[in-house]
Amino acid sequence: KLEAVFGHARCLDDKLVSFFTLVNALFAQGKGHQASEAGLLVLSQLGESFPTYSDIKSIIVVEYAKAKQMIGDKTDEEIVTMKAIDDDHKIAAMRLMFILAH
Repeated sequence: KLEAVFGHARCLDDKLVSFFTLVNALFAQGKGHQASEAGLLVLSQLGESFPTYSDIKSIIVVEYAKAKQMIGDKTDEEIVTMKAIDDDHKIAAMRLMFILAH
């Protein structure tokens, strides 16, 4: 059970995989609002907060479009030679935002 994982976890990193499972499971059960709430909680713990009164999906779609526009003019070679993100929490936040946007 996920509750056992959350109860025994010592830090956020111990919980991340379980949070992804929880959010995906809630979406699969048609509980989008609960999935979004759980996702927003995790994002805030990862340092990425969003206004709770807004349509989160719209915000994420807009932010995704901005990011896509920023890399839109770069060639494949420029993108391939860019320094990869090495912050595990930023990577997890991006993965979670992608899930929440769909």
